[in-house]
Amino acid sequence: MNSLLSSNFGSAYLKVGTQFSDYGWPRYDLPEILTLNEVRSKSRDGGILGGHLCSGIESCIGGDWDLWINARDPLKRLSSGIVRFHSKAFDFVGNDLDFTGFQQKAVEKLEVLMAGPLRHEQNGVAKRLAGLAIADSVSFDRESNLETLSCFPLNSEHALLYEVAKSQLQKVKVFIIPDYLHASLICIEKMYDLPPIINLFSDLKHNPVQLGKATASQKKIFEYSLPRLREMCAIDSRLWLDIKARFKSCVSDFQISKKQIAIREAIHENGLLNHKILEKYSSDEEIISAIVRSISILCKGKKELAKDIVFEITRWSRFDPSAATEIRERALTVLGLTA
Repeated sequence: MNSLLSSNFGSAYLKVGTQFSDYGWPRYDLPEILTLNEVRSKSRDGGILGGHLCSGIESCIGGDWDLWINARDPLKRLSSGIVRFHSKAFDFVGNDLDFTGFQQKAVEKLEVLMAGPLRHEQNGVAKRLAGLAIADSVSFDRESNLETLSCFPLNSEHALLYEVAKSQLQKVKVFIIPDYLHASLICIEKMYDLPPIINLFSDLKHNPVQLGKATASQKKIFEYSLPRLREMCAIDSRLWLDIKARFKSCVSDFQISKKQIAIREAIHENGLLNHKILEKYSSDEEIISAIVRSISILCKGKKELAKDIVFEITRWSRFDPSAATEIRERALTVLGLTA
């Protein structure tokens, strides 16, 4: 999502934490933006504030804000993170244990992970949504780290957590569900009357599970811990049902079609453009020609969607209007289509 927001909204997207380029790639060479003072000084009207934040943080900055939430199935979110990046924690040598013994070992390993490297991941959707409204106390100043402030301590079994989070859910205007990313984005476009939120420099497929290279043994040991992980996610999983219902209602209200989704999926089948295109070509003519070639290659074999793909791409806000018109006309001509 950071890739899409940074590549579409540029400096209007204020990201707490790691910064991103206008092409949608992380800029680890830049200092992170973390403190309340930094965010206050850089925020602007009509901007978007993002990061690992909880609701209520916006009240520390001032102004009117629409609340957006990015949420995944809680169990899948934690499981995929563990498999990708922490599978080595489930290395285990020994075959002298029965089922209960293996399960106990797996749970021990899980709890060490959750108390250490993944302690911030316990800041699940219910706690983030309930936010400062559920905190026992909050203390901060101008130099407070907003990510740290958003991870305030809270008993995971807090009796009111679900009720407060569900109450806050009524304030949410935008639901971003990664498994239905393009439908989420089209909802945003229709709500705010925006051009397509796309990134022609990316296939939007970052951090694949394969990067973790978990062994069969590690996966098996991890599976023994799943009952305990489900317990940890119980409140989030309950709220997840409410979130899915609200999102389904949004998609229905905006009458998002399968064809609209297919067009977006086709555009992001592979990264359409190389982010070094401006370095490779020196003139506008060369750049436009390169973009038209990329579009024509993309549209081959997609006859029924080709025209819609061309129009959707050339509606991207990053294009100068005159360049977009030129690209659209040339691409349609190359594909043998008419406007």
